Amino acid sequence: MEAHLVKQLKLVGWGFGLMVDHWVEHYHQVGYRYGSLEKQAGVRSRLEKRGRHPKVRMNRKRLDGLEKKRQHKNKESEEKARVKEEIREKAVVALEAKLVRLGDKKLNFLAALDEIDAVDVI
Repeated sequence: MEAHLVKQLKLVGWGFGLMVDHWVEHYHQVGYRYGSLEKQAGVRSRLEKRGRHPKVRMNRKRLDGLEKKRQHKNKESEEKARVKEEIREKAVVALEAKLVRLGDKKLNFLAALDEIDAVDVI
């Protein structure tokens, strides 16, 4: 892999550590079928030029804003979970209101039952 970088490293004055090499893997995937180094360099150059075009950048930003199918599925499941949680909260509030309506007599009875259950567990 380093063999094709030697010429470029000689041209780059600031060293290998600062050189962006993410293109190397993509270069191997796309440019492998071109025999000469000049043709491979041309492929890489065209890919970089396309990626820097203002319309391409604009479309990438536009696509980042759109939802993908998998994200949409996750959103549906999150919505279902949220609705389920709201229903649970409403049920708890309704139960608490019902217990308050029953009055102190019933609440004392329920507290006594809880104490009996606690004693049974021990």
